[in-house]
Amino acid sequence: MAKSKPKEATGGERKLVISKEGKQYVYCNHFGIGQSPFDVRLIFSEMTDVTDDTIEVRERVQVTLSFEIAKIMSNMLSTQVKVIEEAHGPIGNITDEGKKKD
Repeated sequence: MAKSKPKEATGGERKLVISKEGKQYVYCNHFGIGQSPFDVRLIFSEMTDVTDDTIEVRERVQVTLSFEIAKIMSNMLSTQVKVIEEAHGPIGNITDEGKKKD
């Protein structure tokens, strides 16, 4: 596989170099969350089969974040959702049955 050139950005007085090598891509349509006194864990999963009796969920990846980073991520996600809703209308909620509810 060819090496990708790292993306460069400036941050304060230091140069930030972001490498995309080794990046994993994971689809998520289900998630869980947990915490300790020190950090928060996000568990990203995929519903792979839904029947009248069962919802099969496969955990794909777990990411543990400091609370500081979790707060920044929460704010960034809220901003992105607001932008999408302003452009395309309200996003419906998903019920426990896995069906969209407006």
